[in-house]
Amino acid sequence: MAAAVPLFFAGGYLAYLTMDKGLEIFIGLAPGDTTVLVGVQDYLGYAQAMLFIFGLTFELPLFVVVLNMAGVLTHERIRKSRRMLWFGVFVFAAIATPSQDPFTMLALALPTIVLFEIAELIAYVHDRRLAARPDEYEGLSDDEASPLDIEAIDAELEKGGGRAR
Repeated sequence: MAAAVPLFFAGGYLAYLTMDKGLEIFIGLAPGDTTVLVGVQDYLGYAQAMLFIFGLTFELPLFVVVLNMAGVLTHERIRKSRRMLWFGVFVFAAIATPSQDPFTMLALALPTIVLFEIAELIAYVHDRRLAARPDEYEGLSDDEASPLDIEAIDAELEKGGGRAR
C-alpha cells in the first residue's frame, strides 16, 4: 500500500496534465467549419477514463515487483522478455487511452516503460540478494527431512502460551 497509492496518484496526476492536450488534439480532428460541442457527460466520462487508466497502468510495475518478491518472476525472465514488454506497453497505451492520439499514448507509455525499468532494477537487486544468501537445505537429498530447531519452536510456543508436546 505504501507504494500502490502514490503510484496511482502519480498516474492520475499525469493524466490530469495530459488531458487538456489530448482533448485539444481530439477536437482538432474536426473539420474547420464545424463547431465541436462536448457535453458534460462526455467530458466527465473522458476524464474518468483517463484518470483510471493512467492510475492502473502505473500499478503494473508494482505487480512485477510483487511477483519477483514472491519468487514467481525472476530478473532473468524480465530481462529476456524486455522487447515484448515494451511492445506490449505501447500497444496497451494505444488501445487504452480514450482519445486515441499519439501524444496521450506516449504520455502513458514512456513513464510506464521507466517504471518497468525501475521494477527490473529492484528485481535484479532482490535476486542478487537471494543468490548471496546461504542455502541451509543444500546437501539434503529429496527424501531426507529438513532440520528443525525444536528448542526455538518450544520457546516460541511457550511465549505464546501454547504447548509444543
